Amino acid sequence: MRILKVEARDVKGLQYAEFETNGRVSTIVGGKNENGKSSLLDAIAMCIGGPKLFPAKPIRDGAETAEIVVDVDGGATQLPWPCQIIRTIARGKSGNPWTTQKVEIIAQGGFAAPSPQKLLNEVMMKGIGFDPLEFANSSSKEQVETLKGIVGVDFSTEDARRKSLYDERTLKNREVAASKQRCNLLPHHLEVGSTDATALKAELQRRRAVNKANAQCAQDRKQREQEIGQRGVVRDNIIRSYDLRISDRMKLIEIHEQEISAIMLKIENTKVELDGLLRQKQQEQDNFDAGTGKLVLELGEVVKATQANVELDEDEIVKSIDVIAAEQAKVKDNDRYAKAMDEHDALVAQSADFTREIDAIDAVKEEAMKGIAWPVEGMGFGEFGVTLNGIPLDQISGEERITTSVAIGMRLNPEFRFVIIKEGSLLDDEHLISVVEQVAKAGGQVFIERVSEGSECHIVMENGLVKGSEKDPVVAGEAMSVATDRALLEVQGNT
Repeated sequence: MRILKVEARDVKGLQYAEFETNGRVSTIVGGKNENGKSSLLDAIAMCIGGPKLFPAKPIRDGAETAEIVVDVDGGATQLPWPCQIIRTIARGKSGNPWTTQKVEIIAQGGFAAPSPQKLLNEVMMKGIGFDPLEFANSSSKEQVETLKGIVGVDFSTEDARRKSLYDERTLKNREVAASKQRCNLLPHHLEVGSTDATALKAELQRRRAVNKANAQCAQDRKQREQEIGQRGVVRDNIIRSYDLRISDRMKLIEIHEQEISAIMLKIENTKVELDGLLRQKQQEQDNFDAGTGKLVLELGEVVKATQANVELDEDEIVKSIDVIAAEQAKVKDNDRYAKAMDEHDALVAQSADFTREIDAIDAVKEEAMKGIAWPVEGMGFGEFGVTLNGIPLDQISGEERITTSVAIGMRLNPEFRFVIIKEGSLLDDEHLISVVEQVAKAGGQVFIERVSEGSECHIVMENGLVKGSEKDPVVAGEAMSVATDRALLEVQGNT
């Protein structure tokens, strides 16, 4: 279905315009800025699209109503016959921009279609006024959402799950990095195996017990030697005392012998006393000798015990145990390192699980997209937005981007392949022709706004009117297009 004729009055900055397209592929609306070009194209969109496309002030200042009439050639399932779409907008009270609007669809013969806006919505499907250049310059997210609506694919659930998995994997990978850093900070001794100091500790205890016994024996020996020495001194003192006393008695004997006659009796008594003292001396001597013998025997036993329990070297064992303790510390270090690495490996495995699930989602999406009839061969979408042959849309050439965007516009409304390009001034002659060719191949129709009054323009707007028309209607159709670029004429002529 194509637009054949447009008539608009008092819409936005537009006073009046009327022109015919004769069903051609492109209609280029030219003129300087602020002269009604956009108002004319908006009027077409408002007429077909309805209130959802109305601006805040749809009626021109000073007018009470605005009216738009668009003639179409039919051919759509819901509008199979040629008809007029008539939209009237009335200003409300108290200065409201508008309060009422009315739309009619009048077929040839005067037949009025019931529920006209509903009918138009079904014809338009995705809406009216799609601008390929605006699409090309929109955000990646907006481009993807538009493309999803065209191809009928919605991966919202998969994308949400994928994002959740991706975020979880990102957090997990941070844990992996932190875990790896912790492992790298832990001491790790590759040369150390398992160690056991039990036997050495037992040997150390045994040697300590022996050395303790030896120390006790040495102490006992010293004590016995001291006692023997002390008893020897006492014995010598006693013997010396007896010797002194005996000496005295011997002297007395000598005196008494010199006085034999006088003191014989005393001599005899002194001898008796001397015998007693000798016996006492012997007894005391025997007693001390017996005690001393006993101590000597005990000393012998102590010496024997001391010789049997030779003092053993403890330092050697202590050093060995210290070495083993150091080795055991290394083993504990290795255990901590191994545990940390196990935790690290577990985190890596969890991250890999997330990656596998993400890859599975991507595979499902990739498989689903293989069966899609894309507007352009090689098109798709992913985390970088809409792509063409795997390249993001904002990285392909300008011509490819325009061609792709126009193809999307054609697919938005398969029965009414109609697009509006408001930034047509951004298109040089080559790209302008490319856009028209693209629309022509798709069997569509395009209205292009350009800041120009050149020969490529079918209509030139000035002060809200078609240039040269003043306030009277001017039909800007075949006569206007005669002056357009030859390449454009060839495209128009082939459709």
